[in-house]
Amino acid sequence: MIDVLQLVRLRPEVQKELEARYRLHGKGDFDKVAAIVRGCVTTGHSGPPPEMIDRMPKLEIIASASVGYDGIPVEYARSKGIPVTNTPEVLNDDVADLAIALMIMTARRLVASDAYVRAGKWPKGGEYPLAQKASRKRVGILGMGRIGKEIAKRAEAMNNTVAYHSRRPVADVSYKHYPDLVELARNSDFLVVIIPSTPQTHKIVNKAVIEVGGCDGVYEEGEDRAEESADGSWNEGGVASGSVVNRIPVETPALRSLALKYTSAPADIRPFKPPSIASSSSTRFCLEPANADC
Repeated sequence: MIDVLQLVRLRPEVQKELEARYRLHGKGDFDKVAAIVRGCVTTGHSGPPPEMIDRMPKLEIIASASVGYDGIPVEYARSKGIPVTNTPEVLNDDVADLAIALMIMTARRLVASDAYVRAGKWPKGGEYPLAQKASRKRVGILGMGRIGKEIAKRAEAMNNTVAYHSRRPVADVSYKHYPDLVELARNSDFLVVIIPSTPQTHKIVNKAVIEVGGCDGVYEEGEDRAEESADGSWNEGGVASGSVVNRIPVETPALRSLALKYTSAPADIRPFKPPSIASSSSTRFCLEPANADC
């Protein structure tokens, strides 16, 4: 049987198949098996780092059981002639579904109102103020790659108007393209961010973007890695969910405080003032960056 280093255990059904086909070794056995392993099973955040790769002279492949590969030194592996594989496409629908869920959560204040009820505020403070709907709005999408297109389909099905920003117009979509991200934010009620985290996109959602949109949104983020395709769109993949503004660097501290305002559940939470007609046009940001795709 082929010896394989497994850095992360996978789902039970997949794990069972791996164990039937290969001789698996855990990370704790690395020193003993580094010289003989021919494959490495991992995920996008789990390596192996260059120093581990250097110690596996027989390594033939690094297989990531996730869409992302931001924790794998792809270029270094390539320089050693070692292919890196991942699982693109499999999470497109899941990420798009979650992006729409975040939009609805933002508009309807679901987390905050749930916390209001659970904290026992309803009997004393009265009903939670009315929120806004997530339909018949203007949805701006930063990044019109595979997942961006799926998000756009869902947003459009909710009778929203969709527009997007990318470095160049995407050939196979009919949505309005904004060359300027600030202008997209200015003309959006929701801004969904679904782009790769690269030096080029570092702080792309900056103070100007946030201020022109009005700082009263929910900012959800994960991590993402991808490459820009020839048509100017971003090829993005799956989501790294479950975190609120703790990794992506932004240009204003308002992002973190706003995230906490709309998504945390402190014991002394109070109902927010009902949105006015004037405030309904301010942009709400649902940052849902993706993991890697190739």
